Amino acid sequence: MTREREDDNAPVPIFSGYFWEVSILKGLLENEGIESFVYDENRYLIASPVWGTVTLVVSSKDIDRAKPIVAQYEEKHTKKE
Repeated sequence: MTREREDDNAPVPIFSGYFWEVSILKGLLENEGIESFVYDENRYLIASPVWGTVTLVVSSKDIDRAKPIVAQYEEKHTKKE
């Protein structure tokens, strides 16, 4: 495998939030054919929601497609102060 190919698949954090928020975004990304995974999912499920946030990660090759989906979610669901 070439170095360029490896970089195309590098994991990139795209969103951090509560598990339920990350789960919604994961579903939205999957609907668009973008694979993602939840970093720290096991820690969250074992320890409890008290520990705070988890992080949604996508492949660097998908980051440009994923960003607008995350931005739209944040615009609709993030509390404006």
